[in-house]
Amino acid sequence: MKKQFILSFIIIIISILDIKAQWVQTNGPYGSIINAIAVKDTNIFAGTISSGVYLSTNNGSDWNPINTGLSSNNILAFAISGPKIFISTAGYLYLSTNNGNSWTNINNGLPSYYLSSPNNYFYLTFIGTNLYVGSWQGIYKSTNNGSSWNEINFNSQLFYSGSNLSCMSIAIMDTNFYVGTSDYTGQGQGGIYTTEYVWLGQSGWYKVSDLYATSLAINNKNIFAWNFRGLYLSSDYGFNWNSINNGFKDSSAIKCLTFYGTNIFVGTSDNGVYLSTNNGSSWTAVNNGLTTSAVYSLTIHGTNMYAGTDNGVFIVSIPALLNTTAIQQPKKIDNTPNSFNLYQNYPNPFNPATTINYSVPKFSFVTIKVYDVMGKEIKTLVNVEKPNGNYKVEFDGSKLTSGIYFYRMQAGDFVETKKLILLK
Repeated sequence: MKKQFILSFIIIIISILDIKAQWVQTNGPYGSIINAIAVKDTNIFAGTISSGVYLSTNNGSDWNPINTGLSSNNILAFAISGPKIFISTAGYLYLSTNNGNSWTNINNGLPSYYLSSPNNYFYLTFIGTNLYVGSWQGIYKSTNNGSSWNEINFNSQLFYSGSNLSCMSIAIMDTNFYVGTSDYTGQGQGGIYTTEYVWLGQSGWYKVSDLYATSLAINNKNIFAWNFRGLYLSSDYGFNWNSINNGFKDSSAIKCLTFYGTNIFVGTSDNGVYLSTNNGSSWTAVNNGLTTSAVYSLTIHGTNMYAGTDNGVFIVSIPALLNTTAIQQPKKIDNTPNSFNLYQNYPNPFNPATTINYSVPKFSFVTIKVYDVMGKEIKTLVNVEKPNGNYKVEFDGSKLTSGIYFYRMQAGDFVETKKLILLK
């Protein structure tokens, strides 16, 4: 009778989520931090850091442990493809084809040293029909649901024995990998790498940033990276990064990030959930109904968002949240420049044309020229007096070969050079 009452109560609450923009707490699971969360059809899976996996089939009214076959109860990530559910744990990968009733180890083909590392697998995702795992000293790919694995580290140029370079996260934009790494040797090898380097006719990874990223996420050609210092955004394929921590009480506490259209939600370990509707320019806390400030995982299914916390799972209606939450709009920005600026071209890499933006704070004679890697002048883009203002110029590389080029702006004492990449 009590269970029926709880179930009826939660169903009623869930049904009015579209009316009240408030987080609703489900009936568990309690006793451990929920480090990963996933939703499949009407099933909610919660992965904890010490108690394994829990499943709810009734919107969180009941939670049951589903750990048959698991050798580790430290759940790091979920990946779902059709009826198949994959999890990564401390040192092991598992597959379930029966909704979590039992789990089968799928480590076949992975190096044996994986089993000795208690926090080995950092990332697990499906891209198309291929399953990828990122971990210590390697990225591995399976084309057969984990029955076998192949290393995709380009002749160990990214990860190699003894390097202590670990893959913390993987993201995909178009057909290009972006990998966030950490280097525990202190030799400066860690950072963000991409396979865009292959486009230039070379076999290997191209390091686009020294930024140490524990996690990466991509939405609408924007790359988001975060670490213990906060959240960063790149809109030019990872070559330049800007801090977007305005509005966070403690940006070092960021634990997870997810997207709903152009809206961005971030979970933190000490200030709950934040929302940005302007690509990270400003953030607003959206914690009405949360009874805890520690949010370790977020996922979206349909129009609902699910949060894994240190005090169970919470659910909220996103449309209601967006409709009833008063979002603080950023102050209007004065677009009159007060300094010379030469901005990174976009897109970059490009084919065949790209746009270069620049700013002039006072009446000045401005030149912008393009050079090849040998320093030979290729083209003059700007060679004229300009009044105060923001400007842009297009560079067409259709008659040039693929490669790295440089563009240089000079206006009085101001001189700045930036790199652009033409890929055909």
